[in-house]
Amino acid sequence: MLGWLKTVLNREDAPEAGLYLAAFGKHPGWNDHLDDQGMDTEQLVEFKRRLYVEGIGGNIDAGTWTGDDETAEAYPLRHILVWHDGASVIMARMWPSQDGKGRKAFPMIVCVHAIGIDVQWALSTCMPLLERVENECRAAETAEQVVAALDSARQDLVRVSAGIQPVRVLDSIDCSEGLRAVSNRIEAEGGKDSVYRLMHRLVGMLGEPSPERNSGRAGMDKPQHVRVPRGANQPQDAAWAWLRVLGGWGGRPSLVIMPLRHKFIDLVIGPPGRGEFACLRTPESTIPLVTTITYSVDQSTRARFDEMLKPVSRAAGRSA
Repeated sequence: MLGWLKTVLNREDAPEAGLYLAAFGKHPGWNDHLDDQGMDTEQLVEFKRRLYVEGIGGNIDAGTWTGDDETAEAYPLRHILVWHDGASVIMARMWPSQDGKGRKAFPMIVCVHAIGIDVQWALSTCMPLLERVENECRAAETAEQVVAALDSARQDLVRVSAGIQPVRVLDSIDCSEGLRAVSNRIEAEGGKDSVYRLMHRLVGMLGEPSPERNSGRAGMDKPQHVRVPRGANQPQDAAWAWLRVLGGWGGRPSLVIMPLRHKFIDLVIGPPGRGEFACLRTPESTIPLVTTITYSVDQSTRARFDEMLKPVSRAAGRSA
C-alpha cells in the first residue's frame, strides 16, 4: 500500500498532502445509501470498498452476524477505525444508522484521509472533529443538514491545516517505545504472563523486530488478525500506541479497529478482507483477547521477550 501511495503522489493528478473529509453509508436523509460525500482520493474509495462493500456488506450477505440477537445488540457497528500505510492514514467513526425507508443493516461512516501528515498530529486533531461530525449527522434529519455539517467540518480542517506537521516514518525505535508503553499497561492490568502471550503472538505473526525497517515477515500477502487490550484510555492515544508498535515492526499496512462499547482493539496487519471484518460484531467468547488465552511460554522465550522490551536508544537529533 505504501508503494501505491508513492505511485499516486508522483502522478500529475495526485492528491495534494492535506486532509480530506468523506462520508458514506446510511442516513435517514437518503432513501438508500448516501450519495458519496468527498470521496476525493483513491485510497478513500479503496477504504470504502474494503470496509463497507466487502467487509460489512459481505458479512451481511454471508449471514455472519445473524442467529443471535442478544450478541448482535451487544456488538453494534459502532467503532473507530484507523488505517495506516506508512505515509498516509485514514481515521473513521462508524455508528448504527438507517436509511429513509427504515432499513438498519448498514451503518454510517465519516472519515478523514490525512496524506503526508504526522500520524500522531492527525489523530489528536481529527478524532475529536470526527466525533463532533458524528453527533451532528445523528441529529440531522435531512440530507441537506448532513451535507452542511460535512462542509462545516471541511472548513475547520482548512483552518487547522496551518498547524500541520509533516509525515514521519515510524521505525524500530517507535516499535520499541510503543511495545514498552502497551506492555506496561497490560502488565499492570493482567500480569506479566499477559505480556508474554502478546509477544508470542506478535512474533509468531510478524517475526522478531529488528533495527532494519521492513524486517520480519513484511512480504506475507495473507492478512493477520489479533485482538488486544486498548493500551490507553483515549481512543486517539490507543490508536497511536498500537500504530507505533506495528508501524516500526514490518512496514505493512495496519488497521486498528476499536469498538466504542468494549475495552479491546482488533488489529489487522495486511490488507483486510471480509473475514477480517467479521470481528466487528464477534464477541470475546468467540475471539478472546490474546492476553487472556492460557498457554505456557518457556523460560528461554520469556528471557528473549524481556530483551526485546528493553529501551532502545534514539539517535541524537531524532525526535520522539
